[in-house]
Amino acid sequence: MARRPKIFKPEVQEAVEEVTKELQEGADEQRKKMETKKAEEKNYLVKFLDAQSLGDKKAILLHNKNSFTQKDLDCIYTTLDIEKMAGNEPQQVAGIVRYLDMQEHYEGGRLRNK
Repeated sequence: MARRPKIFKPEVQEAVEEVTKELQEGADEQRKKMETKKAEEKNYLVKFLDAQSLGDKKAILLHNKNSFTQKDLDCIYTTLDIEKMAGNEPQQVAGIVRYLDMQEHYEGGRLRNK
């Protein structure tokens, strides 16, 4: 922590220290809230991986299309057993959605008839 100049009036020094402490506590609380929010936002990958239907997977992809990182997409490629697609993250998400559409179209009816 940076060294603060000493203020010679004790009541002023106490007020400065109190405000500094309150600001630090507020910053710590804000940091915790942001970490919790990031953790909640990151749940979209887990939701995608846990989704049972192709429609649910597509909905999760489309709802979070700008949130997926390359690492997330690599996990999705592995779980779907497909080759990595070209383009930036949103373009890759669109490609995965097209793949899921194709899967749903060609395999969905066959799986329902069994």
